[in-house]
Amino acid sequence: MNQPLDHAGFSIKGFKEIAGHDDSRPFECSIYYKGKRVCKAWDDGWGGGGSFQWLIKNVEKIWNEHIEKLPPWEYGDRKHKYDSDLFLADIIENHEFLTKIRRLCKNHILMRFPEDGFYTYRKINKKIQFTPEIKNKILGADNIPDGVVFWNELITQ
Repeated sequence: MNQPLDHAGFSIKGFKEIAGHDDSRPFECSIYYKGKRVCKAWDDGWGGGGSFQWLIKNVEKIWNEHIEKLPPWEYGDRKHKYDSDLFLADIIENHEFLTKIRRLCKNHILMRFPEDGFYTYRKINKKIQFTPEIKNKILGADNIPDGVVFWNELITQ
């Protein structure tokens, strides 16, 4: 995957894995829309998918309408329509990845090249002051190639 899904202002906080029944990943979290808590979501691991307790009903409609507009999820040669569970799983994956990147950016310079997938990073160095001059030295060129992304810049913006 080269780009994450458009989450349309939806994010999560308070993600926590909980004890459950099967081999899935039981969890609970809060869903936020444009910074406001709008839903409690959980999957108890007993099958049947996740549960959503919407605190603001009109946001549930926005959630569902956005999911309907998403491109199909591709797995091998199959395509699947997104549903609430798959969309939330993507938001959780993105949240966990960015949490990891934020932690790593404290002590490393991280980057990815255009051909890398979105959920890819390369560690460059430890505890180095991050400046444009350093970026040029790292790549060994006067100009940074188009499409090179430095995670440190994305995370701190």
